[in-house]
Amino acid sequence: MSETGSALRRLHQILTAMHRIRSEIDRGPRLVRVKKKLATEKAAQIDELKGKLTDARKFADQKQLQLRSNEDKILALKGKLNEASSNREFDAVKSQMEADQMANSVLEDEILETLERVDLLGESISRVEGEKQEAEEEVKKFEAEVKAKQGDLESELAQLALELTEAEKIIPDKLRVDYRRLIETHGATSLAPVENKACTTCSTMVSPQIAIDLNVGKFVFCRSCGRLLYNPES
Repeated sequence: MSETGSALRRLHQILTAMHRIRSEIDRGPRLVRVKKKLATEKAAQIDELKGKLTDARKFADQKQLQLRSNEDKILALKGKLNEASSNREFDAVKSQMEADQMANSVLEDEILETLERVDLLGESISRVEGEKQEAEEEVKKFEAEVKAKQGDLESELAQLALELTEAEKIIPDKLRVDYRRLIETHGATSLAPVENKACTTCSTMVSPQIAIDLNVGKFVFCRSCGRLLYNPES
């Protein structure tokens, strides 16, 4: 392996490592935001369930008022039934009583169903509140882990930046503008090893002359994808 190939391989390794660390540094806060969003969604779900619970209780109260009103009407009709002066009046009052009693039966079923729904909503609220608390605790724990890890990653990145400055000295002055442009465009994938006589980024075959140039330590850019090529093999 030429000295240039070895140096470019090391440069590529540093760029790849820095990319990996930067990605990991960015990934931590993103995951924190995802976990915070989950906790926020749980809070919104609780508010929605509480709204439904309030509506269900109001509905049950309204039906209970209707039931009491109908019961008072039935009680009054019982008095009229006893005071009926004719069969026709008796039958009319009795029919009204039966209608009110049937309406009360429907109301009682509605009240029972609503109260069951109230219980289920209460259980759901308790469950989601527990999930919200777990999510918030997970956020705090994960934030602390990310914060502790970020310091180590930043230190490692700073060390690699120093190594990068040293490794980039292999780039000739006449190629530095092209190299910087390449780095700004492709980052860690700006360099590509040649394997099986082809660029590993775009799979373009290298000519015999380029293979010779690489072996003797010349700087060669892929004619297809523009990556800075190097020979990783002796």
